Amino acid sequence: MKKFSILILAIVCCLLFVFYTTGCGQSGTTTTTTTTSTTTTISSGSTLNSVVKAIAFDSSGDLYVGGSFVTAGATSLNYIGKWDGATWSALGDGFDKDVNALAFDSSGNLHAGGAFTWESTLTTAFNYTAKWNGSSWSALGAGFDSTVLSLLFDSAGNLYAGGGFTTAGTVSAAYLAKWNTAAWSAVGSSNINSANVYALAFDSSGNLYIGGSFTAIGSTSANRVAKWDGSSWFGLGAGLNQDVNALAIDSSDNLYVGGVFTTAGSLSANYIAKWNGLVWSTLGDGLNGIVNTLAFDSGGNLYVGGNFTSAETTTVNRIAKWNGSSWSALGDGLNDYVKTLAFNSSGNLYAGGAFTWEVTSPFAYIAKWDGASWSNP
Repeated sequence: MKKFSILILAIVCCLLFVFYTTGCGQSGTTTTTTTTSTTTTISSGSTLNSVVKAIAFDSSGDLYVGGSFVTAGATSLNYIGKWDGATWSALGDGFDKDVNALAFDSSGNLHAGGAFTWESTLTTAFNYTAKWNGSSWSALGAGFDSTVLSLLFDSAGNLYAGGGFTTAGTVSAAYLAKWNTAAWSAVGSSNINSANVYALAFDSSGNLYIGGSFTAIGSTSANRVAKWDGSSWFGLGAGLNQDVNALAIDSSDNLYVGGVFTTAGSLSANYIAKWNGLVWSTLGDGLNGIVNTLAFDSGGNLYVGGNFTSAETTTVNRIAKWNGSSWSALGDGLNDYVKTLAFNSSGNLYAGGAFTWEVTSPFAYIAKWDGASWSNP
């Protein structure tokens, strides 16, 4: 009887060992499995370790990204990196905090703006903006007193910056400033009223459009979006009822805006709207969540990224296409928000954000859409 009891006890122990080592008795075991699968499946080109916030391409087609990441695989990047089609590489020592915006000038110099104030080694101060000449970083004057959120060059080579700052260099420049390659200046004499500028765009006539959380510029009413014609500010009708995060202009100079708003002028407009120079209009019934970024392809189709999951009755999962009359999905979409979109010279769309999956395929914070399917860059 004693031997029989010992035998029964041994069998029970064996069963318990199998039960627990196979994971049957553990909660959350899919986390371990998924992490292992993601690590081994994602290509070497998609191993950034955190959110991508900005994308830019140089004249050779190399991809530059900025964001919250500090590594790509085993490569230390520190918030900014370059992908040449085969490997990631660092740009000097990188920075000490996030990069929010990237823009190339006509000479091929890359300009970065963000929350950083130093090179990552804390040896060189940049104060929220810096220039990369292909081999080293340099400051743009004294920089800013707070975060840069957007960067854009005009046709004359002047750099415009929007953000949360109130001083640019040594001058007062509330939330918007211009760099003429030598010094910072304010844009106009009227200050934006205590609110961030998130987005910038130029039309074919050189008029500057800004979007953000402001409601006035000086005495001019401008609800979250405004136009600068080189001498004066103008509101766009009654504007929007909540923040504008993104701007894009089509070949006919129509302005498209995306953001947190649900009203454009007097119209119900769910997170996206169009301004034709006179009145606001909607893009169908819009989307069911926040828009972060907009980009046009060469055929005039508008691509929209954000934190939505449907466009009208179509499931789109954080990214969608508007062809002028209807919405469509890009494959199965992505599993978390899209922060930035950009096309390369071959017409491929690159998306950056917080996503790590396209339903069945892993993508670590950046992915490429070739018109038919998603892939790692």
